[in-house]
Amino acid sequence: AVRVSGAHTSPVLSRNTIHACRDPAVVFRDGSDGSLVACRLFSNLSVAIEIHSRADPVVEDNDVFDGRQGGVFVYSRGKGHLRRNKIFRNALEGVEIKQGGRPLVEDNDIYDNLECGIFIHEGGEGRVIGNRIHSNSYAGIEIKDASSPEVR
Repeated sequence: AVRVSGAHTSPVLSRNTIHACRDPAVVFRDGSDGSLVACRLFSNLSVAIEIHSRADPVVEDNDVFDGRQGGVFVYSRGKGHLRRNKIFRNALEGVEIKQGGRPLVEDNDIYDNLECGIFIHEGGEGRVIGNRIHSNSYAGIEIKDASSPEVR
């Protein structure tokens, strides 16, 4: 597992395979940024990518799949730019956004997840633009509980 934390912490994590982690596979938190690019994250017991506490990474061109929980979880004022990822076959949501999480989720393929493709709740925000969301067990996008994203 990889943990990235603290302002001005900006690693580039690229072309890695991260799998079978008990805890979240990659965590960006506490104002960190950096990037996660062209990685394969699969068969993790917890969420594959977690972004919270003002972290703002670029997460692009990754394959996030076969997780026992969700694919990407953005909460507690986390941000991030998720683009051109394939997020599929996770046991929960492909992407979950809550508690003031406000990522830009753009140009991703989100499919075959066992819950919603994207679940925005408990005051989740952000922008969801130009994604291909299909074949999830529940809603493609579910929005509830005082959440206010832009979706187009």
